[in-house]
Amino acid sequence: MFEKNKAFTVILSATLGLVIGLVLTVLFTGRATLAQKTAQSNVMIVPAAGLYFKTPEGRTVAKMAVNQDGGNIQFFDTAGQVVSWMGAVKDGGYLMINNDQGKRVVGLWAIPNGGSIGVTNSGGKSVAAIYVTQDGGRFIVNNNEGQLGLDLSADKVSGNINIYNKEKDIMWNAP
Repeated sequence: MFEKNKAFTVILSATLGLVIGLVLTVLFTGRATLAQKTAQSNVMIVPAAGLYFKTPEGRTVAKMAVNQDGGNIQFFDTAGQVVSWMGAVKDGGYLMINNDQGKRVVGLWAIPNGGSIGVTNSGGKSVAAIYVTQDGGRFIVNNNEGQLGLDLSADKVSGNINIYNKEKDIMWNAP
């Protein structure tokens, strides 16, 4: 009799273990599949013409696009003008900011040897820039017509200051 009960217990335990194993496999396999489907639901393919973000009233507030160097995103003001955009280029990234007249007035770039900042007036003329050179850095200040007025630079050896007149002649310098 003991042998019959022992055999029954072994068969019952094995069957119960198999059923529990199958149930757990189905439950956990179903969750893994569901997690994969959920993770994919946050993927968007940007159409060739761009992906637009709009208010409920239909006003465009941003546009995401792709180009040969990567992606970029533009932001629009209430008048529909692009006021800023950032994106990827072959050698790094950039951020541009426009004034309310649609003119780019500030630019920030990241390039392989460092970064640069450019500032323009409302007419689009460059009035200041800071950027990395091969051996150091450079800071230039222009007049409102974009003509060089002040040039500061530094390299491995020393710094240099040049001040220019309207004819672009050096009025004063210091090595």
